[in-house]
Amino acid sequence: MIRQYYQLLPRARHNAAFWKDEREKPIDDLLDPELWQEMKWGLSGEDEKTNAALTRLMPDVTSMKERREIAQLFQRKALRALSNSKLLWTRPLSRLMALKCF
Repeated sequence: MIRQYYQLLPRARHNAAFWKDEREKPIDDLLDPELWQEMKWGLSGEDEKTNAALTRLMPDVTSMKERREIAQLFQRKALRALSNSKLLWTRPLSRLMALKCF
């Protein structure tokens, strides 16, 4: 289910996201797990809201450090899987034009 939300992110080729202080420089890859870790986005957040969500999602894991490690591993896998699947979705227009609609 969570992976479906990541699918809503724009592809890098659309240049849809820019750095705050550098409007002329687009973010190269929004699906880069290292970027998410560095920016503390998604499950990498370190605020109380993220802590509460991780506690609800993993009640049997007692250590917050371990919850974070599990969550970041999941996020990394989800972002990489989506990045790989987006490569499959990218097709030259000429191939799509050859399709016939009924």
